[in-house]
Amino acid sequence: MSVTATYVDADTFTVVGDQTAIFVYGRRIRCDCGVDGYKYGAVLTTSVSTDTTVNLMTDDDAITANLTAVDLSVVKPGNTGNSSAIIGPIGTPNTPYSEAVVIGREAGNTGDVAGCVLIGHEAGEGRRGAGNDVLIGYRTGRTGFSGNSYQNVAIGMESGPNGAGSNTRNFIGNTWAFNWASSSSENVIIGHLCHRRPGTQTVAIGAGVAESGNGTRSKCVFIGYKAAKSVTAVDEIVSIGYYAGYLATTGDYNTNIGAHAGYSNVTGLRNVCIGYKAGYNETGDDKLHIANTDTKSLISGDFSAETVEINGALDVLGGISANGNAGYTGDLNDSTSTKIADVVDGIITAVVF
Repeated sequence: MSVTATYVDADTFTVVGDQTAIFVYGRRIRCDCGVDGYKYGAVLTTSVSTDTTVNLMTDDDAITANLTAVDLSVVKPGNTGNSSAIIGPIGTPNTPYSEAVVIGREAGNTGDVAGCVLIGHEAGEGRRGAGNDVLIGYRTGRTGFSGNSYQNVAIGMESGPNGAGSNTRNFIGNTWAFNWASSSSENVIIGHLCHRRPGTQTVAIGAGVAESGNGTRSKCVFIGYKAAKSVTAVDEIVSIGYYAGYLATTGDYNTNIGAHAGYSNVTGLRNVCIGYKAGYNETGDDKLHIANTDTKSLISGDFSAETVEINGALDVLGGISANGNAGYTGDLNDSTSTKIADVVDGIITAVVF
């Protein structure tokens, strides 16, 4: 940016009108002194009468009478002069800039930006709180960080909370992630349309993860495309895999690991489903499914009844002991799979010799 200037003395010049908004303390200036070459310095003080008088702290050589114009650096220190760097036609902050980096039109406008890095159009606009956020992307963190918000990282178009609430120590990545209007803390949220409601100490990774439902998710792990897509207010659940726990809304303490694992259970509690489509059709509580199909579980169980079913042949290399009654129906084979007895309801009905 070049501005016509008039020489006053070895470290002073004037420019037409009130130019104090751009000639701020610390901003680097290059003075075009014609045949005498360029002279460099930084703004020390300014004053305004009809025109603006600028006093420089020059680097080495003094300004000469051949001065015709000055060029301003792209980076402009903040309005406190306290180690801030400003690029672009930014907005007006709610509190003065201090140790901030602000790049982009309206970035930080009407916000508290001390110690923040705001990059992108309207990034951090209207944010409130102690500061020290890193917000990168078009409208990232816009209006959402309020209350006593601090130490958040949000990267991606319009990622970050959208509304009131104190938000602390969150990492948010990709577009429209983590879009809510309430307090949240200590979350890792990565993925397009990922985890668009409040949370605490939750990890959500993948597009569409925990996207739809309302409510706070606490101490959860969601990983995989649209895993736990519909959860609302839940505690301590794990859904890992493509569409794992997809229809769940309010069920707490569930563990779903595998593509489509626990898919159909909407409100069930304390279930464990491990494997591809394990427990796909399960809708109850306290159930165990280990499977690689939605039609049958190789191992199933009921934690509340303390029972386990092996849906297939069971080979045991070693002894079997039972503290209580042991029921069995079918053939009893030896280690070479040769039948040695018939058993019905735990009673040997025939012995094969």
